[in-house]
Amino acid sequence: MKKVIAVVLAALFAVILPAAAVHTSDYDTRKVWMNRDEFVGCFDTVTIVGPQGSKSHLELFDAGDGSANVHIGEHPLYLTDETAVICYGWSGIKGDVTTERYGYKINEGEPVFDDSFKTGAEHQVYDAGGDSRYRITVPISDNTKPTLITLVSYGSDGAVRDILEFSVNGEYELPDEHPVSPVSRVFGTVDESALTVVISGATNSFPVLPGIEFSAEIKVVNNKSVNGADLLIHYDPGLSFVSALLPLNGSSANNDPATRTIRLIWSGDTVSDDEFTLASLTFKADKDICKEFLHISADAEVSLLTKDSESLDFNIINGGADVVPYVPGDVNGDGKTGNKDVTLLFRYVSSVSFPISSVEAADCDRDGTATNKDVVKAFKISSGAEDIDISFLT
Repeated sequence: MKKVIAVVLAALFAVILPAAAVHTSDYDTRKVWMNRDEFVGCFDTVTIVGPQGSKSHLELFDAGDGSANVHIGEHPLYLTDETAVICYGWSGIKGDVTTERYGYKINEGEPVFDDSFKTGAEHQVYDAGGDSRYRITVPISDNTKPTLITLVSYGSDGAVRDILEFSVNGEYELPDEHPVSPVSRVFGTVDESALTVVISGATNSFPVLPGIEFSAEIKVVNNKSVNGADLLIHYDPGLSFVSALLPLNGSSANNDPATRTIRLIWSGDTVSDDEFTLASLTFKADKDICKEFLHISADAEVSLLTKDSESLDFNIINGGADVVPYVPGDVNGDGKTGNKDVTLLFRYVSSVSFPISSVEAADCDRDGTATNKDVVKAFKISSGAEDIDISFLT
């Protein structure tokens, strides 16, 4: 349950939220992911602390040249009786925002901050765009299973941002309790007794193609007394905000493209239903994405309100969309496999000179060529008799 009136932890940024911490496109958490979109920075060194205080050092240099990925990706950090991992580096938030504090997160836990993690920086760091150095000590309590370490920064604008992440003791995987479908994803299960903000997970029936617009619904579930809202919705790099459909009177949606944040404000209609839609947000996926999962997340920096403007506690379930290069059977390139595709695919199979948008999409059964079997498979997909499988796409 998120405490919306909290001062510090209530400002969680989108990428800090549960299960959104795996940023690498192939979900290999052994690699070092660094937030290059919002930070300039360097990941210098990792120190492993033993139970009696003994230390061993691993030089990583600049993660930008791949050396950190080589060290941790090809030679993962496996701990035995070590009690902590200390990460050294420097960073600076791009733009006018500065770093106030540093912290860490273990797996899906909340960020932990400590003023001692931040130190001064020399002129070389300032000249490179950094505002401070960090020496973040991350305690390790269980060396028997993979642990995801995420370094975070609290900015002068009140937002918490991920700086970088990697796993120790093997590759950290998303917990099984998070339902994942190949089409869209929602990170969590609704507690029927709890007031919850749910992001629908982009399209309900189809993946998203690069350069194609799609919508994500922001819903309030298990409502008893909410009739006002002031929420922040964050969206991943790779997405552009297009427009907002606001079904409730007294609603507004203000987008800040610099921080990829949409502020939803609503005050007016009294909603008595257990579930209602606060907004339907339209995004567009970048054209150069090959295959990637893009998050859309709410946070509790502000609030859900009663008619007396009293803030309420609420859960958050975030979503997002898989962006894929093509959809099996979608030979006209509109992002779905329908009757038109079946007809076009039949013509293509009959004469390979017939123009289609994607030869790869024509090979529905992935046997290397387009045949009548693919036409039958496309028909089954279009009729709903067979689900779309995009798990093989890379």
